[in-house]
Amino acid sequence: MKKQRIAEKGEYGLSGERYRVGCTTNSKFSEVLLSSVSEVITKGTTPTTVGFSFEDSGINFIKIESVTADGTILRSKLAHISKEAHATLARSQLRAGDVLFSIAGAMGRSAVVDSCLLPANTNQALAIIRVKEGLVVPAYLAHLLRSPQILTHVDSIKAGVAQYNVSLQQVGDFRVPLPPLEIQREIVAEIEGYQKVIDGARAVVDNYKPHIPVEPEWPTVSVNEAVDFISGYAFKSADMIAKPLDATYRPVVKIGNVGRDGRLDMTDVQFHAYTDALGRFALRLGDVVMAMTGATVGKVAVVKEDGLLVNQRVGVLRAKPTAIQTFVLHLLCTSKFYEYCQRTAGGGAQGNIAPREILDYKIPLPPLATQQSIVAEIESEQRLVASNRELITRFEKKIQSTLARVWGEDNQTGPADLTASRPAREGAPAVADA
Repeated sequence: MKKQRIAEKGEYGLSGERYRVGCTTNSKFSEVLLSSVSEVITKGTTPTTVGFSFEDSGINFIKIESVTADGTILRSKLAHISKEAHATLARSQLRAGDVLFSIAGAMGRSAVVDSCLLPANTNQALAIIRVKEGLVVPAYLAHLLRSPQILTHVDSIKAGVAQYNVSLQQVGDFRVPLPPLEIQREIVAEIEGYQKVIDGARAVVDNYKPHIPVEPEWPTVSVNEAVDFISGYAFKSADMIAKPLDATYRPVVKIGNVGRDGRLDMTDVQFHAYTDALGRFALRLGDVVMAMTGATVGKVAVVKEDGLLVNQRVGVLRAKPTAIQTFVLHLLCTSKFYEYCQRTAGGGAQGNIAPREILDYKIPLPPLATQQSIVAEIESEQRLVASNRELITRFEKKIQSTLARVWGEDNQTGPADLTASRPAREGAPAVADA
């Protein structure tokens, strides 16, 4: 490696991965430098504050947060700039078919600019890749740039401290598989077919909310008449650990473990040694737990595993004989109850709700047989929602499997090195880092 190559960006990183040259993928298709199949590789420009507008000026401004991880450009996340700013920022003016690739901050997001978004500009966090017509299908390239192979490679070459980034030179040096155009289109069609299934399933998961149609003849009671309330224990942080030392240690449910969707998230759970003295703070299967402090006060979740302890400021609601536990859960999972808790607690990071205020909340309580019928119907619906979650997972794997075949890694244990040298050649694209 020549000294000039290492010093060309003024960065002297000590990772050999950043300067590796001549490596190839395992793809059965021909491999090319991204720069060799691109007319332009540049990046956008942020106008002055005066040039921005939150009113729709007709000129869209695509920011990094406008692009989702699956390649969608969200209109709700677009900013706008003045027509004057658009006219002066020639380099960042987008065309239909341009491929955007995030090169700073949330790196690795990629999307194709659709004509319906034009006129539009973008900023310096997004690379603009304008591929040569007749060589690359833009959607094919966008899928490649979102693949684990590229994301892993970007992670190995990124620079920076407060905010990571990669250079346009490094993007141009990506070595990518290039099948014939017809095969590229087939790959895009296959992936987008899978994505439609994912989008449909995700719409079900995102929009489903259990609904209990309340009949006017049902009696209305306070929560206190339907459940017993138990407060959590003030465990000391110094006594809790990330991994259990032995079988006496149990997971402790804190406010952060209570999810809005009625489920516990035990990803970052901590453990505490159990003694008989803590027995009253041991959760039972089916218990409803509730966040009582903080910005998310009012979140509730059901306990579906044994052996958990409950921390302070997490309340436990345990059904009395007049109520079915899951019926109470569904009543308290509603936005109406959450908004009541937020309003009563004052909201914000320091919001607090007292047990008395929870127990005073009014709920409809039909006969047990009616509760059971409603719970059975909701649980049947939730099984269908769960099957949609599984569908999302399965079809996301299908997309990754398709991309792995393109990269030639369907039988590989890890991604290939995608860094390559940039040989001198005619017709190289403009690569602007400024």
